[in-house]
Amino acid sequence: MLDVYRSRRNIRKVRFQLRYRRDIVLARLCTAVSHGNPDGSVIRFPHLHLYREGYLDKWAHEISSGLDSPASALEHFCTVISLPVPEMQGGLL
Repeated sequence: MLDVYRSRRNIRKVRFQLRYRRDIVLARLCTAVSHGNPDGSVIRFPHLHLYREGYLDKWAHEISSGLDSPASALEHFCTVISLPVPEMQGGLL
């Protein structure tokens, strides 16, 4: 399943998530919140979570900050997970 979440209070905060069943996150792209990894390192945004055995989606990797819009973030996420970029009418608001 592919989830798309957009915050109402912080318009820069967008989350794209690929899940297996309901509770197993295989990949997640977060655009506006820093993340603390299990080793104590802090990863700035945007960052990408990828499933890691034993840690689930707890680890994040920093990605380039060239994701200046929700549409570019979705395009990047779809590329990472090998999913065709969906056509959007009116864009992501």
